[in-house]
Amino acid sequence: MWSYIKNWLTNKTQLISELRIKSEQGDMSALCDLAFRYQTGDGLEKNLEKAASLFRMAAEKDYTKAQCNLAQCYAEGKGVPLDHEQKTLWYRKAAEKHDAVAQFCLGLCYYLGEGVPMNTELAIGWYKKAADQGYAMAEYNLGACYANGEGVDKNMKNATIYYQKAADHGNGNAQYNLGGCYILGEGIKRDYVKAYMWFDLADAQGVADAGKRRDMLTEQLMTHEQIEEASSLLAAFVPKKDWSALNY
Repeated sequence: MWSYIKNWLTNKTQLISELRIKSEQGDMSALCDLAFRYQTGDGLEKNLEKAASLFRMAAEKDYTKAQCNLAQCYAEGKGVPLDHEQKTLWYRKAAEKHDAVAQFCLGLCYYLGEGVPMNTELAIGWYKKAADQGYAMAEYNLGACYANGEGVDKNMKNATIYYQKAADHGNGNAQYNLGGCYILGEGIKRDYVKAYMWFDLADAQGVADAGKRRDMLTEQLMTHEQIEEASSLLAAFVPKKDWSALNY
C-alpha cells in the first residue's frame, strides 16, 4: 500500500514539474492545468490567488479556456474580488471565440443584468449560440424562455424542442419539464409512456416532485403494458454527451 502511495506521489510531482516547464515554454494548456491544480489543491498547496493569476496570464495571451475560467473566478470571488463587470468582460472575450460555456454564461449575465444592463433578447441570442453547440444548460434555458414567453413569444412547440435537446443531454430539469409537456400535451402529443420515462430519469437526478408525478401516472393513468413499455425505454436510454463534459 505504501509503495503504491509513494509511486502516486512521485508521478504527481513529475507531472507538476512537466506542467511548469511547458508553461514556461508558452504552453497555455499546461498553464491552465497548473492553475486548476492551485485552485483545487491537486498536487499543489491550494492557492486561489495564484490560480487566478495564472488564469489571467493565459487569458491575456488570448487562450479561450483561461478567459472563461478567469471570468468564473470573478463570478465567485475566487482569488480575486467578486466583480460582475470583469466577469462579463472575460466571458465576452471567450464567447466571441465560440466557447459554448462562455456564450451561455454571457447570456445569463444579460438575463440577470449582472455586469451589463438586463436584456432578455440578447440573453436568448447567446443561449442560442451555446445551444447550437449542444450545451445542455443553454438548451434548457431556451426551452424555459419559450415556455414562459420571456424575450420571445410564448411557443410551447419550441419549448418542447429545446427541452428535448437538453433532456437528451441528461439535464434533469429539462427531463422533468418535458415529462410535464407529455402529460398535458403542450407543444407535443400527449404520451404517458414518455412522460413516465422522463419523470423517472429526472427523479434519479433528485429533481423535486419528479417521482411523485411518475407515481401519479402509474396509479391513475397508465396500464400495466404502458408501464412495461416505459421501463423498456428507460433501459435503452443513454444520454448524449454534453458540450461542457467534452470540453471542461
